[in-house]
Amino acid sequence: MKLRVRDGETLINLEDFERVKQYNWFIDPGTQYVKAIVDLDTGYGETGIISMHQLIAGFPEGPVHHKNKDRRDNRRCNLKVMSHKEHVRLHRKKI
Repeated sequence: MKLRVRDGETLINLEDFERVKQYNWFIDPGTQYVKAIVDLDTGYGETGIISMHQLIAGFPEGPVHHKNKDRRDNRRCNLKVMSHKEHVRLHRKKI
């Protein structure tokens, strides 16, 4: 399903709507990742930033790769959890 976010749209699975709807998402202009500012609940008013693809993947230890290279496509079929080594190898620039 298409989900309207600040500065654009993203694709998600319907099953993830309840999980993501509680945040105010935006497109990061530098990376094109879909992100949200969240309260870190430290008692000091601190905030942090989460990425939608990380949230949908359950905040895994390793990187989450967008298979089709579209960072606005956060459907589960487009996300793959990888080891850091695999991710670096995949994105290494060829000379």
